[in-house]
Order: sequence, then C-alpha cells, then structure tokens
Amino acid sequence: MRALNEKNLDLAEKMFMKAVENDRSAAGPLLALAEVARLRKSDTDVEKWVRKAMEVAPRSAETQLAMGRLLFARRDFTGAEKFMLNAASTDPKSTAPLFDLGELYLNATSQPVRAVEMFDKAVKLNPKHAGGHFGLAHAYLRSGNPGRALDHFKTAVRLEPENPLALVGLSQAQAAQGKMDDAVASLMAARKLAPKLDTIPLHLGMVHQQARRWTDAYAAYDDAIKLNGELAIAYNNLAWMAVERRERLVEAVKWAQKAVDLAPRTTEFVDTLAWAKRAQGDLKGAVALLDSIAEAPNASPTALYHLGIAKAESGQKREAIAAFKRVLNGNTKFAQADDVAIRIKQLEAR
Repeated sequence: MRALNEKNLDLAEKMFMKAVENDRSAAGPLLALAEVARLRKSDTDVEKWVRKAMEVAPRSAETQLAMGRLLFARRDFTGAEKFMLNAASTDPKSTAPLFDLGELYLNATSQPVRAVEMFDKAVKLNPKHAGGHFGLAHAYLRSGNPGRALDHFKTAVRLEPENPLALVGLSQAQAAQGKMDDAVASLMAARKLAPKLDTIPLHLGMVHQQARRWTDAYAAYDDAIKLNGELAIAYNNLAWMAVERRERLVEAVKWAQKAVDLAPRTTEFVDTLAWAKRAQGDLKGAVALLDSIAEAPNASPTALYHLGIAKAESGQKREAIAAFKRVLNGNTKFAQADDVAIRIKQLEAR
C-alpha cells in the first residue's frame, strides 16, 4: 500500500501478487491490483481483478462497491446502482457507497432528489467531510433548492477554504438567488486561489450575462477561452449573447461554429449556430441546421420554437405550424408557450 501511495506501481503490483499467493481467500489484495490496473489505465485488468475479488468475497461491501464502480465506468448505471445499494446496506456506517450513489443519481441518472438523500446520509455520518457537503449542495441546487445549497456550499468552503471549486459552487447558489454581487465576489476569491482554472472565468461570464453586464460577460468568456481554447460552452455563450443583443454577428457565427466543431453532438450548440446564421441573414442555413436537430423525437422545445420561426419567415407555413405544435405537445411550461399559441393562430388565419 505504501508503494501504491508513492505511485511505485511495479513494486505495488509485485507485493500485492505475493499477498494473493499467501491468502487466496482475501479480496483486499485483488482490489488493490485492480487499483494498480486503473492507474495504468488498463480497463481489461481492472475488470479481471474486480471480478476475481467478487468470486472470493461476493458479500463484502468493499467488493460490491468495486463492482458498482466498474459498472458505472462502463455506463451500466442500473447494474452500478444495484451493487452500490448492496454495499451501502452491507456496511451502513460507510460513507463511500453513499457518495458514489449520490454521484450516480446526480450526474448519471438525473435524480437530484435521490442524490440529496444519499449525500445527506453521508454528511450525517461524517459532518466534517467537505466533499459530502459539496455534493449535497449541488444536489440541492439541481433539485431547485438554492437556499439549502447555499448553506452546504458555505460549509464546504469553511471546511476546505483552499478549494476553489467550493467557491465556484457557492457562486452558483448565490446567482440562483439573484445575489449577483455576492456571486462575483465568490468567483474572484476562487480566482485568487486558482488563477489558471478555466471554469472560474466561465462561471464569471455566466453571472455577468445573467446580470446583463454585457461588457464584463464578454471579457470573462474571453478570459476563459484564453485559458482553454477548447471550452465549447464559452464560445456558445458568446455567440448567443451577441445574437440576443444583435451585435458582433459575424463573430457570433464564428463563435457558434467553433462550439459546434468542438461538440458536434450538443444540439443546444447547433441551435445557437442556426440562430446566429438567421441573425446574419442566412435563413436557409438556419433552417437546415434546425431541421437536422428537430428530427429527433425528443428535440428540445427551444429548437422546435426556433424552427417554427425560421420556417414561417421562409414562407413554409405548414411546416412552421407543425413545429410550433410539437413545442406545445405535452410541454405547457415552455417559457414562450403563449407566443407559440399566438403564432399558430396567426399562421392558421392566413
């Protein structure tokens, strides 16, 4: 274990293999070999050693958690959840499976309420675990409770004052409550701790954009791109802001195209590029892009709304009405639902 901690993987592997030879009924050395394989980025060997550990100790919380993590890495979230829940049940005093379940529910299966439940249990077992409060805060934020999120981000900052990510999270909760000056202050404090962390100016741009401080938002996104030229969301947000303000439209198309080039499967970025093309007068190009993402049965209401507008502007009345009706189909909470209904009536009256 000392060799493993020192990243001397050859010595660690040698010693763990001897431990396996000395006691073939022990799962610990097998899981340690899996960790060596993980550090070597050998997925095949990770699976081999984890499965051997499961054969030796199938009811051990440690081996069940290792199997859950293996399945999580393979994106088998249903299987991962099963083993992680078993691990939590087998060892109810361990925080590790609770943290992993919280991560799974929050970032893999989009169940923030269940994530709150898991992180809350973990924090009650270990109130001084900064990462637990950080995860719980994000879960509260995602479940629509920025007040509780704010409390736990503050706790995470207090427990780990040198962690810039805790301050970034705190700024998100503050912005969600409309406390823009506080959010900026948190991000500036984070920037002092990690001046080269690209997510800090990215979030600073988002806060300034939300606060309608356009000049500051442009500057912050530009700083983020200087730190990371492949930060697709920064290019996308620059483009969207420019289009919304009807300025810098040539740059807007270039920014939006860069975002799509970096993340071609992100439909929101394709939508932004289409809207930038429309703003610049390329209605045909906008329609083509919007058609490409509207083909999916779960196309976003925003993309369909934009498609309806672009179709109507290009004289395709029937297609525009169809797109608008897809927006309202089972989606009465869409922000522009009233406008969509008005547009449908106007088109049908022509």
